[in-house]
Amino acid sequence: MKKIGIITILPRNNNYGGILQGLALQTFLKDNGYNAFLIQRVANRPSILFKVRQAVQKLLGNKPSSYNDRERVSLHLDAFVDKFFNPVTNIIDNPNQMKKIAAQYGLDAVVVGSDQVWRKLYNDDRKSNFFLDFVPDNTIKLSYAASFGVDTWDYTIQETQEYKNLLKRFKAVSVREESGVELCKKHLDTDAIAVIDPTLLMSRKFYEDIIDKEKAKRHNGNLLIYMISKSESAGSVRNKIVQDLNCIPFNVGRTEVNQVFPPVGEWLRGFKDAEYIFTDSFHGCAFSIIFNKPFLIWGNKKTGVTRYQSLLNKLGLIDRLILDEKDYNPDIWSRPIDWEHVNNIIGLEKEKSIKFFQANIS
Repeated sequence: MKKIGIITILPRNNNYGGILQGLALQTFLKDNGYNAFLIQRVANRPSILFKVRQAVQKLLGNKPSSYNDRERVSLHLDAFVDKFFNPVTNIIDNPNQMKKIAAQYGLDAVVVGSDQVWRKLYNDDRKSNFFLDFVPDNTIKLSYAASFGVDTWDYTIQETQEYKNLLKRFKAVSVREESGVELCKKHLDTDAIAVIDPTLLMSRKFYEDIIDKEKAKRHNGNLLIYMISKSESAGSVRNKIVQDLNCIPFNVGRTEVNQVFPPVGEWLRGFKDAEYIFTDSFHGCAFSIIFNKPFLIWGNKKTGVTRYQSLLNKLGLIDRLILDEKDYNPDIWSRPIDWEHVNNIIGLEKEKSIKFFQANIS
């Protein structure tokens, strides 16, 4: 059985979609006959100066941010990673430690992806690792549904040349968005194919089993509101939807009071319980589709609209995306989605992904 290492935005990440896409990819590979390891590459270890500043802020009684109080706010998410991900490497917070990974775990291949692993803004301290600079020449290197997150090029000339050289060592490159195919060709002189996000590789039942194992309780309400960013315009659309549908809204994000992220099972349960969904999250969009729920996406221009556009175009659901308050039309809720057609397309995409791994890891 071939051993595959997976390096992604995970782990120890306050991002439900990021956690679940990592679990989905690991499970998908295991289901298809591979021994898939999660490489626990976290952000680089904080400097001594950062730790001193953190201690001073705590002594002054300043309210900790979700970053420097991470252990408390992420308790449920870390527990989920520890419970469901298996096997995993030790936690790695130093680039020098990465060089030993392939040999230490006897990896035949390393896969980078999915999620925004190639978005400079999010991974500046680990970006070379996400282009697999640590993997020996004799180990197979692939990307699966790697995302730049945006359709613009943010890397410097020097970085671009470095990553162009690193990608030459890859056996195959796949990205999540069609715009990523273009970016790879234009800036990295690399041919890539577009594949679906790992969360869509797994069935609805896979996620319902997680909900059951986590004993997540039913939510009160029938309109799920899951917004990553706040804006006055999005809030106005939210209010219109509540009025138009005469629904009871609820959310599944962290609370304003203590900033603690609710358990993953509880988050997933929100998508199962909802009759309608309004979200600005890419994975909020993905799970609306997985649970076959009527949904509307608020395209967040700051975080990158191309992520939604690529998926929705592929599934024939682009009318579910709005970019401005004036784009909202209440008639969207009376337009039924042909879920049989959508699910058939996802099925074909799953087969494409299976063939991608079979062709490149033998």
